[in-house]
Amino acid sequence: MAREFRTGNRQEENLAKVFLNSNDDFIYINEKDASIFDRFAALMKWLEEKEGDVREKEKEIEKQYGKDIVRLDEEGNVEDVNVDAFVRISALRTEVYREAAERIDSIFGEGTIRKYFRKFYEINPGFVPDEECFSDFMEEITPVLNELFADRSRRIALKYNRDRRGGKRNKYRSREELIRDYSGRKQDV
Repeated sequence: MAREFRTGNRQEENLAKVFLNSNDDFIYINEKDASIFDRFAALMKWLEEKEGDVREKEKEIEKQYGKDIVRLDEEGNVEDVNVDAFVRISALRTEVYREAAERIDSIFGEGTIRKYFRKFYEINPGFVPDEECFSDFMEEITPVLNELFADRSRRIALKYNRDRRGGKRNKYRSREELIRDYSGRKQDV
């Protein structure tokens, strides 16, 4: 019979389970993945840049088709719609929203957006989240990431604290300091 060994690896303890909806669909966030915070910050920056790009492209479309893409009467009812311009602007935004969903899934795991908006996808499998949807998701996930980052920082500070047993201290300690440190006694005041 073969000998078996098992490591004491308990890395699963470093996974945070985040529930995304009332059906208890969830994602895991690896607290030890230092890149998740960088990738999330890059997503936020990308969203800001894309918003500026979309505004510029919308201005170009307005120059081509005129400013009144949707014309309203005095009572606020739609009087006329420039369909070509409306379709181009809508397609432009939809493309950005699809890419944003893909980027979020690449950070938090495949299907994150589908899980978060599960009911919407059940009603309409072709659903594409809009700007408000992404804002809602970001408002929910940001505090979770902030707490995980703070926990990680505290854990690292404790683990690599100079005053902990075995921590690097002054290169030359007296005999009394060595005895006190290794016996676990506190310094007499």
